[in-house]
Amino acid sequence: MINNLKQFLIISATILVFAFYFGLNHPVSSSSAENVSGYGWEASDSGGMGWLSFNCISGGNCSTSNYGVNINGTDVIGYAWTPNYGWIKFGGLSGFPSGPGTTSANAKLTGNTLTGWARFCSVLSDANCTGTTMKSNDQTGGWDGWVSLSGKGYNVAVNQSNGVFSGYAWGGPDVLGWINFSGIATNGNSYEVIVNSVAASSDCTATSLFNCERPTTASGSYAGS
Repeated sequence: MINNLKQFLIISATILVFAFYFGLNHPVSSSSAENVSGYGWEASDSGGMGWLSFNCISGGNCSTSNYGVNINGTDVIGYAWTPNYGWIKFGGLSGFPSGPGTTSANAKLTGNTLTGWARFCSVLSDANCTGTTMKSNDQTGGWDGWVSLSGKGYNVAVNQSNGVFSGYAWGGPDVLGWINFSGIATNGNSYEVIVNSVAASSDCTATSLFNCERPTTASGSYAGS
C-alpha cells in the first residue's frame, strides 16, 4: 500500500512539474520576494520526499515559477516545493486535524516557534490547492497530506541570532515521517531554512540579523544528496 501511495505521489508530482515549467502554475501566488528560503529534508534520509525548497531562489527557477514562503508578522503563508510530492501550502487552509500538543490553525510564528499546520496539495481534488475535498483513498492510500509544525515533544523553532530554523515537523507515519529544517545530508552537505527581515536575495552577502539570504543557500549548493 505504501509503495503504491508513493508511486501515486511521484506521478502526481510529475504532472505538477510539467505545470511548473510550462507556466500552468497559477495557484502559486507567492514569489522570490518572500523572506523565507533554503531547504528542508526528510529526516529518515529515504529520499522519498526529496529536497523541500522554500523559495524559488533555493534550487528553483524564478523566471518560470515564482514561489516562496513569507512570514508576515506572525502569519506564515505561501508555497514550498518538493520534486517528488509537489507543492506544500502554508496559510489559507481549513479543516485542520488535531493531535497531542498541536494547534488546529494555519501556520504561525508564535514567539520563536512555528505552530499550526501546512498541507501537501497533491492529495486534494482541487488543482488550485483550495478546499478540503480529497482524492479517493485508492489514489492517496489514506494519507491526508497534513504536516504538523509543532506538537507534543517536537517543534520547529527559529534562532533569533541568525534566523535559522531547527527542529522537526511531522508528516505522519505512513509517507513522510519527520521533516528536518536544518542538518547535514547524507552526502555531507549542510542545509537549512532561514528567515530574513527583508526579501531573500540570491546575491546578498550581509551578515546582520535577519538581513538577507545566506549565499550558500541561495546558490543551490545543497541540491542532491
